[in-house]
Amino acid sequence: MKSVAMEHFPQVVSDGNLYRLYNPILRKRYKNRPEERVRLCWTEFLLHQTGVSRTRIGFETPVQLRQVEKDLRADLVIYTDTLKPKILIECKSESVRLTGETAEQAARYNRKLGASQLVLTNGVEDLWFDYENGLIQESENRLEPIADFERPISYWQKRGFCSSVISQNMREWYKRLLKTFWSREQSRKIRYLDFKESPLQVPMNHYYRVFEPDPDNRLAVTFAGIGESGNFLIALLNKKGVNQGLFWADLNRAVKNPGYAATIMTSGRQKEVPAFTALPFSFSEKEQFDSDKLVRCIMKSFD
Repeated sequence: MKSVAMEHFPQVVSDGNLYRLYNPILRKRYKNRPEERVRLCWTEFLLHQTGVSRTRIGFETPVQLRQVEKDLRADLVIYTDTLKPKILIECKSESVRLTGETAEQAARYNRKLGASQLVLTNGVEDLWFDYENGLIQESENRLEPIADFERPISYWQKRGFCSSVISQNMREWYKRLLKTFWSREQSRKIRYLDFKESPLQVPMNHYYRVFEPDPDNRLAVTFAGIGESGNFLIALLNKKGVNQGLFWADLNRAVKNPGYAATIMTSGRQKEVPAFTALPFSFSEKEQFDSDKLVRCIMKSFD
């Protein structure tokens, strides 16, 4: 099943020239690694959309296996009010396919831990199992998300989608845009794309929604801003499996100056297009955001 943590994102903090992941429960910084991103997305889900108390969430719980000298560590454990392990959550990278082998690994961990449920997750898909007498079987008993929660602009700022530099008249519009774009109702896939370099003021390694306007083209789109940077719309064009073009626009500048030009980079060449032709919105607080219209406009800009 689709992961319950799919529309949740880890907090990020600046550490010199690096951007690290931040655990809000342990108040610790971690390297930006795939498994850590998945674990923190699940942490965000537990904190915001379940009744699980943060005092009942355990991290890296030691699990001593007879044939292993060094303790293994379970990624996430949810405890009951009497501090008994209830759910063991084993987090894998997005690129790892969840199989019976990974389920058996989690079951091995759990023989010592004794949680009644197991979850395997790669941030895209969750597999739930009941555990009893050393045996596992698929479970229908799952943590279902409660009603959606309010995400103020500070929520997006802490997760690298919005900078601290944003005008008052843009804040409400941008908050609604992000809420709509990342909503669970949107059917397009969410993927984390890792880039070592960025021509922008912000890192490009981020979460993207992936659109497929036709069989040969994919467009990965995101919004990014961190610290005192601008607030950027970023789109990456992929043709037949090869990255072909990059589009970006600083929304702070666009809202102040309708003549501001967005930038397109293809084959190492750079050109500018009027932002008002590439961005199908007027930044009005009452305007409804249409992601399909945005994708069509960006695709035309690459022509």
